[in-house]
Amino acid sequence: MAAQDSKITYLYRILRPHDKPERGLYPTNRSADISIDDHINRGGYKGKFVSQYISTSREPKVLLQWLYREGLQRSHDPTLAIIDCRRLHDIVNRDDVSGGHPDLSDDSYIWATKHKEVLVHPYINKGAIIGY
Repeated sequence: MAAQDSKITYLYRILRPHDKPERGLYPTNRSADISIDDHINRGGYKGKFVSQYISTSREPKVLLQWLYREGLQRSHDPTLAIIDCRRLHDIVNRDDVSGGHPDLSDDSYIWATKHKEVLVHPYINKGAIIGY
């Protein structure tokens, strides 16, 4: 597991149609036991893969570029959530894989570093979501 990075102040997430930021953000399955590599490699925007992680990014710009490159802006009205890490509950973990991780395959490494990915679990409390 990657260490918490106290230097991260804000994280960003493109809200999916099932996300309800006014209630907090939750993974597709909090009790799943998926590896970080599987989450990055097999996870997907369409939510077909269950995981205990919530994907976020250190950089809002890369999320917006990805959204438009994939044409996903046409599937729903995209909204970017802003998460203040200083407001996360103490039990919330952040696995910063934006600079790589020893357990990542080559494909997952490329994705995680390109998209500045930070995995959050077991949830993102609503008080940490400061904008969307």
